[in-house]
Amino acid sequence: MEIMLVKMTVSTGLYILITVFAWRLWSRHRQSVFAKVAIGVIFGLCSIASTHLGVNYKSMILNVRDIGPLAAGLYFDPVSGIIAGLIGGIERYIAGTYYGVGEFTTKACSLSTCLAGFLSAVLKLTLYKDQVVPANNVAANARLSGAASGTNAGTSSAADAGTAATITKPVYPFMMQSFFIGAVMEVFHMYAVLITHRDHMHMAARVVRVCSLPMIIFSGLGLMICSYLIRRLSGETYERIPFTDYERTPIATRFHRRMLIVLLVLFSINHLMDINFYIHASRQDAESYLRRLATDCQQLYDDMADEPGKAAQLLPYVAMAMNDNALYLLYDKGQNIVSSLYRDDSEPDRLPDDDYAICKDNLKSGVFRCNLHYYGGMDLLCITRQLDNDLFLLIGWRFDAIIEDQINRSYETLLSDILLFTVLYLLITELVNALVVKNLKSVNRSLLKIIEGDLDEKVDVHNSIEFVHLSDDINQTVSTLKGYIDESEHRMEQELKMAATIQEAVLPHVFKYPRDDFEIFALMKPARQVGGDFYDFFFIDADVLALVIADVSGKGIPAAMFMMRAKAAIGNAARTGISTDKILTEVNNFLCEGNEAEMFVTVWIGIIDLTTGVMQCSNAGHEYPVLYRAGEKYELLKDRHSLVLAAMEDAPMSSYEIRFNKGDRLFIYTDGATEAINKNCEAYGTGRIVTKLNTLRHVSEEQALHALHHDIDMFVGGTEQFDDITLMGFTYLGTPSENFQSTDISDNFNDS
Repeated sequence: MEIMLVKMTVSTGLYILITVFAWRLWSRHRQSVFAKVAIGVIFGLCSIASTHLGVNYKSMILNVRDIGPLAAGLYFDPVSGIIAGLIGGIERYIAGTYYGVGEFTTKACSLSTCLAGFLSAVLKLTLYKDQVVPANNVAANARLSGAASGTNAGTSSAADAGTAATITKPVYPFMMQSFFIGAVMEVFHMYAVLITHRDHMHMAARVVRVCSLPMIIFSGLGLMICSYLIRRLSGETYERIPFTDYERTPIATRFHRRMLIVLLVLFSINHLMDINFYIHASRQDAESYLRRLATDCQQLYDDMADEPGKAAQLLPYVAMAMNDNALYLLYDKGQNIVSSLYRDDSEPDRLPDDDYAICKDNLKSGVFRCNLHYYGGMDLLCITRQLDNDLFLLIGWRFDAIIEDQINRSYETLLSDILLFTVLYLLITELVNALVVKNLKSVNRSLLKIIEGDLDEKVDVHNSIEFVHLSDDINQTVSTLKGYIDESEHRMEQELKMAATIQEAVLPHVFKYPRDDFEIFALMKPARQVGGDFYDFFFIDADVLALVIADVSGKGIPAAMFMMRAKAAIGNAARTGISTDKILTEVNNFLCEGNEAEMFVTVWIGIIDLTTGVMQCSNAGHEYPVLYRAGEKYELLKDRHSLVLAAMEDAPMSSYEIRFNKGDRLFIYTDGATEAINKNCEAYGTGRIVTKLNTLRHVSEEQALHALHHDIDMFVGGTEQFDDITLMGFTYLGTPSENFQSTDISDNFNDS
């Protein structure tokens, strides 16, 4: 047994190695006719090798020849499976017919191997047909197209320039499906042995008894391991879902499981009932026959009257009637053996006490079953008769001989039942798939599109009244939902427009002042109808002007509300006359209070004394300003940054100063300008801003900002804008006081 298991394991392992190695090469040449034929020939040769290198076990030859055509068809191509099956099957017939290799099972083995090739081809063309799917669906599986594994990435093709690329994705059986296919194929193999040897059922049954279990198990295991390895190498992942996890178990899987369990239970009950019926029927027939034989022997003995040696004359009669299956004893009251059929010197001259007691107890009961020590404890069906006052007759029939024919018949019934239940299982599951599962999948595909936002998708499954109602109900629900959404969007659009109007109203729009010592302009383009950016400028004193630009985290109404709060806080703090760093400190602590949403704002603030041209500035995590000196070029001013506002209470803030001369300009902006992205995922960046501004040095601030914004729009093209864009430009046109001696302008602020 152990040697057989080792040899069968090695043989199956070689098949697995050849299959996996061939599959890795196959993936590179799968469309080639030569490759298909070559795979068929390779696996056909493997079947031939399996025929001639089988495993000798109990005078029988075991092999896993049918794995060859099954693997060629299931994992490669239908043509390959047919070629392998024909090569292996025809060679098996020639070897058995002309060279005596496994001559007894030649027809069954040849038929089974040929059928294995055709079965694998049919399965590949139906249940495991390659699927054509969009390439981007498969791209999510990183290993599917990996060159290292030579995967089943398939062939990508586009029908035309306007059609998305597709990929041919091979479909392979799951592990248990592969085991089932291999095992059932060997069941048919064993069944073919029985039906092709009606005249030699005892020998055929012995072949089935010895060969069926190891060949069925190893053929199933070989295909199962091949499926596991190929599916793993192709990048398919397997998630084991617990049997009771109904939420993640597909309905088809649950049905298949329950259907399989029901069929297995019915099959087992049916088979056990058949065996029980056959055995009982055989025993009843044997009991009737023994009664008739005992009666005939009694009659024959009585008819011979006082003829000498008449007991011995019963022996030929019993031997002829029982076909060498009888055990015959004549014994007297002293337990002495008078005569015995097939008696030899090893048998005792006396009937053992236990045997005598059994025969005596059952003398009047008719046929009984017992184990006689006289015959080495053999299991017998016996009958005993008293021929005269001193002589007794015992006729025994080996019980295994009685049920042997029924056991042989049970093998055939068992194998035929397995094939029948397999066909029923496949037909029922396919019927359920066609009527229920496929329709549910169609409904789910439509629902997925609806969930993803395509509310124009219609569920169109109308092949049964249940699915008609389901489709109509879903479509009606979606239609009603669309109405609610349209109404809600309209209402929200009106509210957003109102909010945008309010927000726009709080931003300064008057850029002309009745004075000639500065020029200012600003614009804002929100990414949505309501944005989180804002700008502001206002006079703190007659000659002191504050400039503010800020960017609130987030977008939409929440950002706009936080913006309004920040804008009001900055304005209130600045009008107290404190320095810019203290303004930001005060505003930061104010915004930190009640900031459960954990929003923040970047702020740049500058306060300029127009009489001196000195501006005090602070930067809380905002973009670098761009400074232009009259007669020179715009340059990025990498100022000192403090922490963004609303991130941490009592965060330290710093300030610095800029001295303006007549004609100097300052440009400030939000990150929406620098991070504007085009279709190539390139950002506009500060470099382009500085370059563009240097072409606009001699135009007004209004013209410069509109030109810059237009340049950003041209750069972005049709790409959707994801962030607010806010721009502000300031030009100093005044003349600094001649008595100004220091860059420290803190005295011009009422520091409190």
